[in-house]
Amino acid sequence: TDLLQAPVAGLVVYRKALGETVAAGETVAEIVDPAADDPALARTPVISRANGVLLTRALRRMLAPGETVGKVAGAVSLPHRKPGRLLEP
Repeated sequence: TDLLQAPVAGLVVYRKALGETVAAGETVAEIVDPAADDPALARTPVISRANGVLLTRALRRMLAPGETVGKVAGAVSLPHRKPGRLLEP
Protein backbone atom coordinates (compact mmCIF):
# COMPACT_ATOMS: atom_id res chain seq x y z
CA THR A 1 0.00 0.00 0.00
CA ASP A 2 1.33 3.42 -0.95
CA LEU A 3 0.32 6.15 1.49
CA LEU A 4 -0.14 9.33 -0.49
CA GLN A 5 0.76 12.34 1.62
CA ALA A 6 0.17 16.03 1.04
CA PRO A 7 3.51 17.68 0.18
CA VAL A 8 2.06 21.13 1.00
CA ALA A 9 -0.98 22.58 2.73
CA GLY A 10 -4.09 23.29 0.71
CA LEU A 11 -7.33 22.06 -0.79
CA VAL A 12 -7.35 18.50 -2.22
CA VAL A 13 -8.70 18.03 -5.75
CA TYR A 14 -8.85 14.37 -6.79
CA ARG A 15 -8.05 13.22 -10.32
CA LYS A 16 -8.93 9.59 -9.56
CA ALA A 17 -12.13 8.11 -8.13
CA LEU A 18 -12.26 5.51 -5.37
CA GLY A 19 -11.73 2.05 -6.84
CA GLU A 20 -10.07 3.41 -9.96
CA THR A 21 -6.84 1.81 -11.23
CA VAL A 22 -3.70 3.90 -10.72
CA ALA A 23 -0.30 3.50 -12.37
CA ALA A 24 2.98 4.32 -10.64
CA GLY A 25 3.96 7.89 -11.54
CA GLU A 26 0.37 8.93 -12.16
CA THR A 27 -1.17 12.00 -10.52
CA VAL A 28 -3.92 10.89 -8.14
CA ALA A 29 -4.74 14.33 -6.74
CA GLU A 30 -3.53 17.90 -6.63
CA ILE A 31 -3.15 20.19 -3.64
CA VAL A 32 -4.35 23.70 -4.45
CA ASP A 33 -3.01 26.64 -2.45
CA PRO A 34 -5.98 29.03 -2.18
CA ALA A 35 -3.69 31.86 -1.06
CA ALA A 36 -1.21 31.58 -3.95
CA ASP A 37 -0.28 34.83 -5.65
CA ASP A 38 0.02 33.12 -9.03
CA PRO A 39 -2.87 30.71 -9.82
CA ALA A 40 -0.68 28.95 -12.40
CA LEU A 41 1.68 27.88 -9.59
CA ALA A 42 -1.04 27.07 -7.05
CA ARG A 43 -1.29 23.31 -7.83
CA THR A 44 1.05 20.64 -6.46
CA PRO A 45 0.58 17.09 -7.77
CA VAL A 46 0.27 14.05 -5.48
CA ILE A 47 1.81 11.14 -7.39
CA SER A 48 1.43 7.42 -6.72
CA ARG A 49 4.52 5.27 -6.29
CA ALA A 50 2.50 2.08 -6.79
CA ASN A 51 0.45 0.36 -9.45
CA GLY A 52 -2.88 -0.54 -7.92
CA VAL A 53 -6.32 0.68 -6.91
CA LEU A 54 -7.19 3.90 -5.08
CA LEU A 55 -8.41 2.34 -1.83
CA THR A 56 -9.11 5.41 0.36
CA ARG A 57 -9.36 9.18 0.15
CA ALA A 58 -9.18 11.84 2.86
CA LEU A 59 -12.47 12.82 4.48
CA ARG A 60 -11.43 16.46 4.79
CA ARG A 61 -10.67 18.59 1.73
CA MET A 62 -8.25 21.02 3.46
CA LEU A 63 -5.03 19.28 4.51
CA ALA A 64 -1.77 20.21 6.21
CA PRO A 65 1.61 19.03 4.89
CA GLY A 66 2.19 15.35 5.63
CA GLU A 67 -1.46 14.44 6.09
CA THR A 68 -2.72 11.39 4.20
CA VAL A 69 -4.43 12.20 0.90
CA GLY A 70 -5.25 8.56 0.11
CA LYS A 71 -3.94 5.03 -0.21
CA VAL A 72 -3.14 3.02 -3.34
CA ALA A 73 -3.18 -0.76 -2.79
CA GLY A 74 -1.18 -2.89 -5.18
CA ALA A 75 0.19 -6.42 -5.51
CA VAL A 76 3.90 -5.54 -5.37
CA SER A 77 5.81 -4.64 -2.18
CA LEU A 78 7.18 -1.12 -2.20
CA PRO A 79 10.83 -0.65 -1.20
CA HIS A 80 10.06 2.33 1.08
CA ARG A 81 7.47 0.37 3.11
CA LYS A 82 8.30 -1.89 6.07
CA PRO A 83 6.50 -5.23 6.50
CA GLY A 84 3.71 -5.29 9.05
CA ARG A 85 1.52 -2.20 9.20
CA LEU A 86 0.64 -1.99 5.51
CA LEU A 87 -2.28 0.43 5.82
CA GLU A 88 -0.58 2.90 8.19
CA PRO A 89 2.73 4.84 8.05
